[in-house]
Amino acid sequence: MLLIIFFVPKFEQIFATLRKRGELPVVTDWLLWLSHTMQSYGVFILLALFALGWFSPHRLRTEDGPRVARPVTTESAGSERNLS
Repeated sequence: MLLIIFFVPKFEQIFATLRKRGELPVVTDWLLWLSHTMQSYGVFILLALFALGWFSPHRLRTEDGPRVARPVTTESAGSERNLS
């Protein structure tokens, strides 16, 4: 991530020349966008990810233990088999 924030912008002049000639790959354009986004909003993104990681486990706890999804079964609710 540090390379995207600090290293990629140093090549922006070269990328601008390639963009004008139509030779800049789309993935490189996305990488430049990601670099600009991380430079502008990186602190807020990190804070949001930290908050999500911190508060999610607390929201999933209940008095009876952790809140988990019920397992999916292949049998329908009304069909009980007698295995005896």
